[in-house]
Amino acid sequence: MKYLPTVQECFELLEKNQVPKHIIAHSTMVANVGYSIFMALKKIKDLDLKKDLVLVSCLLHDIKKMECIELDCDHAIEAFKYLKGLGLSEVAHIVRQHYRLDPENRDFSVIKEVHICYYADNRVKHADVVSVDERFRDLIERYGTDEKTISFLKKRLLETRELERKIFSQLDFSPGALIEHLWDVRRLCES
Repeated sequence: MKYLPTVQECFELLEKNQVPKHIIAHSTMVANVGYSIFMALKKIKDLDLKKDLVLVSCLLHDIKKMECIELDCDHAIEAFKYLKGLGLSEVAHIVRQHYRLDPENRDFSVIKEVHICYYADNRVKHADVVSVDERFRDLIERYGTDEKTISFLKKRLLETRELERKIFSQLDFSPGALIEHLWDVRRLCES
């Protein structure tokens, strides 16, 4: 794997891109969830997952969100282009899929970094860890302006529930207990 930014460097990239504090708070909590799931899975079995790839992808997944709200563009695509331009190709491919998985990644028989980032984002409403159902109720309320979008979000909800079942079938705690197992990725800046 090529060089990946440290946690501190990710925060610096977010600031350089003028990402608002509330989006940084959301991204930090997504990283907390993603890192926690990674660590829990690693304890149970030896998976072929890259810890830093999970962490950096979760931290940077919304790096272009505010910019695209203002410019009416797809923040996942813009983040993909930006991160790829920085030489972070693996991160870029995961970030591009943080709310819409490519068809080949809809098979959850083997958990990948992209699945962890996708799932973690679907457990964090603003900066709070919530259930998948609560997260999607909020997404539908905020973004469900037409039938096509509502249908897309309902399909994502089903997909996320399936992924959640697969992840937590391997863990010794339930989705509801996730908050009790959270890591604080900001502590990684201190090491």
